[in-house]
Order: sequence, then structure tokens, then C-alpha cells
Amino acid sequence: MAMWTHRPIRLLVLLALASFAQSSATPVSAQGRKPIMTTLCSIVDNPRKYDRRFVQFAAHYESDGIEHSILVDESKCKWGIAPRFPEHLVGEEELERAIYVDHPGTQGKVISAMWTGVFQYHPRQIPRWVLQLRRMDDFRFTCDDCSELHKDDPIHLPEPSPPKWPPSTQRGGTDGPRGL
Repeated sequence: MAMWTHRPIRLLVLLALASFAQSSATPVSAQGRKPIMTTLCSIVDNPRKYDRRFVQFAAHYESDGIEHSILVDESKCKWGIAPRFPEHLVGEEELERAIYVDHPGTQGKVISAMWTGVFQYHPRQIPRWVLQLRRMDDFRFTCDDCSELHKDDPIHLPEPSPPKWPPSTQRGGTDGPRGL
């Protein structure tokens, strides 16, 4: 009989531990929380510290204009973080226009912003570092290689020219930042 009285207590302790383990493995929700202000380099140097955390950092956006994109801070670290775009992102239209102004991609262009989202670390996958974007603030665009009409005009960018390749031949069938 003594064994029977301890069993419910053991069961409750095991259920409590299982519940705690599951809650610690659940990604941090971005809603209603302030992001951790940090740097891209700090995240890349300490990915386990920031894994599943709601973060914000300044970085440049680079893209080939087809399917690959990365957030970088070239002046401080050699690695970058892959952005993953939600269905709707505030500022996405400006980003797409900047990518396609004069020519597809970011070669000769500087696109920077304050990026906010949930960081995910995947040590055995490529890409290893991923940011599930929630916001893009303080968007800035300059273009040294663009025609005079488009130089340093981040607010009144013209509609982007359609890409020279048909979108249906691209992987994923989309163009722009979501063609990852």
C-alpha cells in the first residue's frame, strides 16, 4: 500500500518535468515582446544563446535577384544570416523595388535596415543561421551603379523592371526576396 501512495506523486513530478521540457523547447513568441537588441556578429558568434529568440539588429541585405539572399555585416564578421520572409512584411515593396532598380540583385547597391524576427540555429543544415522576419525598419537604399535617375532615392523608387528571365523557370516559381 505504501507503494501506491507514492506512485501518484511520482507521476505528477514526471508530468511537471515533461511539461517544463516541452515549454523550454517551444520557440519564443514574437508577439507582445520586445526584441533583444544585438548585432549580427554576436548572433553568429553565439547561435545557441540566441536560438529561438526574438532579436533585432542592423544589417545589409544582399541578393542575386533570383533566389538567394543573406543579411550581412561585412565590416565586422564574415558570416551572414538567411532571411525568411513571411506572407506579408511591412516594407517588402520597397525592398523588391530596390532589388530590381536598374538591374536584378544587389551588386553595386547598398540595402540596409533594422531587421527584427525570431532567430533559428540549425547546426546540421544549410543555411545554418536563419531569421524568421517579423519587421523591417529604417530601410535605406543607395546605388552607385544605377542611372542618375535612381541614385540615392529610397522613398520614390520607380516600379521595378520585370526580370529578363521568365519567373516560371526559377526555382520555386517566384522572384524577389521570397524566391528562396
